Amino acid sequence: MVELSVIQIGSSLAIVLPEEVTTRLNATEGDSLFLVQEEAGYHLTAFDPELTHQVEMADEISNLYRNTLTNLPE
Repeated sequence: MVELSVIQIGSSLAIVLPEEVTTRLNATEGDSLFLVQEEAGYHLTAFDPELTHQVEMADEISNLYRNTLTNLPE
């Protein structure tokens, strides 16, 4: 567990991420991070959960129709 600090920047609040967290997330200034609400709380990730879901669905479809997709160029 990592404790985060909340600071005020102008009229907004910001969370300070320690270097160990940004390193694990492979995040640098200007990157987007996603705070996902879950049943037990929140999850911070560098990956867009919606995009991840779409890629998983595309993989499932391509596996299901592998023969059809392989024969399309013919």
